[in-house]
Amino acid sequence: MIENLPAMVEKKFVQAKSSGSLIFSITDLAIIRALGLPPFQLRYCPALAFKPEPRKKPDNVKGNNPFEVPDPNLLIAEIPYSKPSHSLILNKYPVIPNHFLLVTKTFREQNSLLEREDLDASFACLKSWNMRGGKGKLFAFFNSGEHSGASQKHRHIQFLPVEEMANVGGGAGWQLLADILPVAAGAPRRNSPPFPFLYFRRVFSAEPDPLEIYDAYIALYKEAVTADAKIKGHGIEEANIIQDAEDQPSAISYNLALTTDSMTLCPRRSGGAMISATTGGSEQALLGPVELNGTVLAGTLMVKTEDEWNTLRKEPAKLTELLRSVCVPIESGPTHRNENYDTRL
Repeated sequence: MIENLPAMVEKKFVQAKSSGSLIFSITDLAIIRALGLPPFQLRYCPALAFKPEPRKKPDNVKGNNPFEVPDPNLLIAEIPYSKPSHSLILNKYPVIPNHFLLVTKTFREQNSLLEREDLDASFACLKSWNMRGGKGKLFAFFNSGEHSGASQKHRHIQFLPVEEMANVGGGAGWQLLADILPVAAGAPRRNSPPFPFLYFRRVFSAEPDPLEIYDAYIALYKEAVTADAKIKGHGIEEANIIQDAEDQPSAISYNLALTTDSMTLCPRRSGGAMISATTGGSEQALLGPVELNGTVLAGTLMVKTEDEWNTLRKEPAKLTELLRSVCVPIESGPTHRNENYDTRL
């Protein structure tokens, strides 16, 4: 457990915001109700267009890594206290208050498989927030692979307070998507079409131990890689699912969502996609690309131009098209039932 984690994060956030060590951006919020989807948050943040891009350097150069030596004004703590393996640091460019990251102290590739200690530390943060004075729960997400929305090579898992997501701008009817996914794969949905993209999900026992959490991650990853191999027409033996190797590169791009209740893995095929703006009933222009990361499993996305904002609000069906473009559309994936997994969103 991490004592007083919510208070530690909030205190550091207030200090960093006041000193200018982090740049908090205000967003406009709309709730999109597209056919086949629960209410989705759409945030408009023009400041995203001016966020500095990480400098591209050769793979063997680790310079210019903001996580290698964290800014002390953003550093919340190092955990576990006895022998730290990870740092907790604030997001430098948040749009949600108290957005923080769990970062490995030694360099590990973002696009490699998570290790057990990464998930142990993540779950410790989730439980500490829930049990030590937090105002609700945390949503954790991890972006891995070229098409996942990951922006840094140094391994990091991100955390957003769910109540802050709901409170920043309001948004009646929105619920955390990871909490309301169907329990059974391909479960029928009364008066609704199937959700548009593929995912794999595990619901935890009441008090999951570290081995259960890690085993769930590996099982979900194997399911996703196997599905990807089938979609591409490869044999299962070609999937190269997992080996006993440290820092093994992921065979697919994916987003992972984690709460104290469940874990969800969503394969990705694109980091973003263009959307078409419609005027007077005819297609006029392509906008974007609109880029998505693991917050898609929270039921939220952000855009950085007014045209994108207006188009998605006026034509909710384009949200469904966008999700089908960046994720794996459901008709591409398996529709079999498995007692441990959801395979249909």
